[in-house]
Amino acid sequence: MGTSNWLLTLPVATFAWADLLAVTVGSWSLRDDSVPNHLAGTLITATAATGVWFGGAGGSGGRVTDTNPVTWAAGDVLSGVLDYRAA
Repeated sequence: MGTSNWLLTLPVATFAWADLLAVTVGSWSLRDDSVPNHLAGTLITATAATGVWFGGAGGSGGRVTDTNPVTWAAGDVLSGVLDYRAA
């Protein structure tokens, strides 16, 4: 996942819905064990339609990285659901 915006690579490109590249295809949730805090956001197709971005949660804005919306540590849990139509 690295230090930049998190991108999940898909095995098959997504279907181009009326030439829209940024389409919501799922959701994710996060439990920040140190606070504790619960956050959630959307999974949206990336520009190349071969991956999905983890969209920002609540007031965090932007996309999910190693420090946004939380600084990741032991005990934190990230889960999600993804459903997309192949090209």
